[in-house]
Amino acid sequence: MTRLSLEQRAYRAERNFEKVIGHDVTGATSMLVTLRYLMGGGYPFFGHHGGAIIPFNDVMYTDRKFNRNYFHTPHEQIAGHAAEGFADSTGRVGVVVVTSGPGITNLTTPCYDAMMDSVPVLFIGGDVPRHLSGSMAFQEAPVRSIFHDISKQVFYVTSAEDIPSVLFKAYMLAKSGRPGPVVVDIPKDVQLQRAKFYLERDPEPKVDGYMSFDAATLTKLSGQIASAKRPVLYVGGGVKSAEAWDELRELVDRTKIPVTYTLKGKGVFPDTNKHSLGPLGMHGSVAANYAVDNADLLITIGARFDDRVTGDPNRFAPNAYIAHFDVDPRGIGPKGARQPQMVVKGDVKGSLRALNDLLTTPPDLREWRLQIDGWKAEFPFSYRQGGSAIKPQYAIQTLG
Repeated sequence: MTRLSLEQRAYRAERNFEKVIGHDVTGATSMLVTLRYLMGGGYPFFGHHGGAIIPFNDVMYTDRKFNRNYFHTPHEQIAGHAAEGFADSTGRVGVVVVTSGPGITNLTTPCYDAMMDSVPVLFIGGDVPRHLSGSMAFQEAPVRSIFHDISKQVFYVTSAEDIPSVLFKAYMLAKSGRPGPVVVDIPKDVQLQRAKFYLERDPEPKVDGYMSFDAATLTKLSGQIASAKRPVLYVGGGVKSAEAWDELRELVDRTKIPVTYTLKGKGVFPDTNKHSLGPLGMHGSVAANYAVDNADLLITIGARFDDRVTGDPNRFAPNAYIAHFDVDPRGIGPKGARQPQMVVKGDVKGSLRALNDLLTTPPDLREWRLQIDGWKAEFPFSYRQGGSAIKPQYAIQTLG
């Protein structure tokens, strides 16, 4: 059997999608066709069966090419975390399909985890029929109330004709701006309802609160960089979400500023690079923590000042002028402490590219470099290997 490329699968999905437009189909079929289109013909997605999602399951199993991507997990929470892992490792939107009540409430932990870690996941749940909504029916749960504060948005679908546009909007919203989880709640009777299939496709949904960066702010920051004596770059998962690692490395090449990172930011800058300080915070390196504690300029890019990194926020980087790059205004600044002196709101990739174009005078960091190299030499990550047992550090080091 010929293995189709992603482009070929996407083309077939588009072609099949167009064939359905204008035809009278069930809501469940609308779900299947729209997901198949959004997922480029299909990629791994996850779920667990149940009564309120059976109409979709029945239709899904008639599409052998699509359902072979489906992983039926032993528990809904496993499905949620699997979708998170898939999304985080591939950059695609993770997809989960479960039933109502205890099915979808088992997704609260992966949903909140995806929200905190900015992972794009589409959580789809069946629900009790609309005439039973609010009656405390069997396996009914207040989905909108439960997920309101732990997701980017919750959609409750009341008509089969709205399914394609809602799923499209939810999928795009999950990966736009600051990525995160979106929840779609579809009653069982809506999945069985018939309607003509139409879809207005808007590839760029408006996300409230997300702003573009200000060129004047970046010009001021370029001056701050040129005069800094002890600058540090503190980067997080936002660099990965924005696919801005090339722009970050160009910034480091131009300025020679040392880089530290969060757990979510690991991998956006190579540890083997001489400018890497390693991770920051309670599980980080001594050099990284000492550098931030002594910094006069801290440029924070796509990180959210988590307490595992800052400790007491009022004592974090006490002598530093803080500039914070982030696409989400809600994540700006240390929690419960002084706010950064400079905020660059907007897409990290675009703002870093613009900043790099403004850099003309690199800072003189020779003394700062000697100080950091001294900390690295004095306080390296180390362990003792002895006896017949293989220590985990040795195993990871060997594999690395």
